[in-house]
Amino acid sequence: NNMDTHIDIIAAPQYKSFEELEQNNVKLSKVWLSKFSKEEYIEKAGFEPEFGKIIGLGVTSYTRGVMEIKTKVTEEKAMLESFAEMCNHVIYKWHHNLVLVGCGIKSFDLSFLLRRYILTNTNMPKILQQLTSKKPYELGSFVTDISEMYGNSPQSKFGKNIDAISASLGLESESEYLG
Repeated sequence: NNMDTHIDIIAAPQYKSFEELEQNNVKLSKVWLSKFSKEEYIEKAGFEPEFGKIIGLGVTSYTRGVMEIKTKVTEEKAMLESFAEMCNHVIYKWHHNLVLVGCGIKSFDLSFLLRRYILTNTNMPKILQQLTSKKPYELGSFVTDISEMYGNSPQSKFGKNIDAISASLGLESESEYLG
C-alpha cells in the first residue's frame, strides 16, 4: 500500500547580498569566503543549506489513482512544519508506505531538507528521521530518484535536465510552474 509523493524544493540565498550576510552574521560570511567569493553569493548560496533557505515546496501525491498537488510558497518554517505534518499523516494515519520521488532528490533535495530542518530547529517528519540512519544504497524502498533513470548518456546533450524530463512527460517545468 504505497503512496508515491513527488517533492521539489526551490531554494534561494538567505540574504539579498553578500554584504547583508556579512552584516547579519560575520562568522558565517567568513565561512563563505573560505570556499567562494563575495560575487558568487547570489548564484551559489541557494544550493548550500547553511547559506540558503527554502522559498517554495511542491508536493504531488498519488494515492488510489488520484493526484493531489500542493505547493507552498510561504515562510520557510511554516513550509517545513506543513511538510512534516503531511508525511507523518500519510504514514501513521493512513498506514501507507511513503515513497519520496524527485529529480536529484538523493543528491540535493533530501540533504537540503534535512539540514534546513536542523538549522531552523523544526521537527522533521519521521521518514526523514529514518533516512538519516540509512546508507545511500539502502534508500531504495524510501526514495526514488528520477535522475538515476536518466543517467548521463554521452549521446544526450540534456542528460538529467529536469526541463527536458518535464516536457517529455507533458508536465510544466519548474520555471513555468512558478511563473
